[in-house]
Amino acid sequence: MHRVVVIAAALACACGGKDDASPAPAGSGSGGSAPAKAVEAAGSGSGSAAAPAQTELALGDGETRHEPPVEIVWELPVGAVTATLVDVRATPSAPVSAHRLVVWGGGKRHVVVSTKVACDKGAELWKAPRQRVVLRCESNGPTESTADLWLVRWNDKKAYPTRYRHWQGLVDEREPKWAASPQPKTGKGRGQRTSWCCCEFRGEEDTDLLRAVELRSMCTGADLAGRCVAEAKCRNADD
Repeated sequence: MHRVVVIAAALACACGGKDDASPAPAGSGSGGSAPAKAVEAAGSGSGSAAAPAQTELALGDGETRHEPPVEIVWELPVGAVTATLVDVRATPSAPVSAHRLVVWGGGKRHVVVSTKVACDKGAELWKAPRQRVVLRCESNGPTESTADLWLVRWNDKKAYPTRYRHWQGLVDEREPKWAASPQPKTGKGRGQRTSWCCCEFRGEEDTDLLRAVELRSMCTGADLAGRCVAEAKCRNADD
C-alpha cells in the first residue's frame, strides 16, 4: 500500500510540473536583424482554445525582408496584424527590382501593394488616422527622383486589407492631406495632374468589387486590370 501511494504522488508531481511549464520563447526572426513579432490570430481570446500566434512571415519565391526593416504592427478591431515591406529579386544574386507590402497575421498573408520599381532612395511606413497605414516609396529616376504613396485600409466586410489611394510626385513635393505624413514635404512639385481616376477593380476574391483613386496606367494595366469610372463613386466610397 505504501508503494502505491508513493508512485501515485510521483505521477501527480510529474503531471503538475508539465501543466505549470512556461511556453518556449519566440524565435529571433529571419536574418537575425530583429526579433519576430508575435501576431495573435484575429479574434482569438486568452482562453485555452485560442489559435496559436503567427510569429514569422512566410516569404514567397524571390522575396526577402527589406533591410533595414520597414514594418509596423497594425492594431485593428478584429486584432493585430503586421505590415511588412519585402524585396523582390528575379534571382538570389540579382539586385532588388521591386517591393511588396505584405499584411500578415492569424495564419493569413495579403499582398496589398506591388511597386513597379525598387525604392532605392528609401521607403517608409506609418499609421494614418482612422486605422489606416501609408507606404512611401522613393525612387531614383533617370532625370528626377520620385515618390509614391499608397493609403491602405482594412475592409471590415471582407476581413482583409485593400489599397485605397495612390499618389505620385517629386520626392520634395507636398503630399496629399490623406497621407498624414509625420514629416510633411513643402515643395510645390509639378502642379495639377490629369492622369488619375477612380479605379474600379476586383479584390482578392473575384466577387469583390473595390474602388480606389489610382493612376490611369496602373488601373487599366496588369497591376489592377480595372477600369476608370465616375469620380463620384470614389467620393461616395470614402467612409
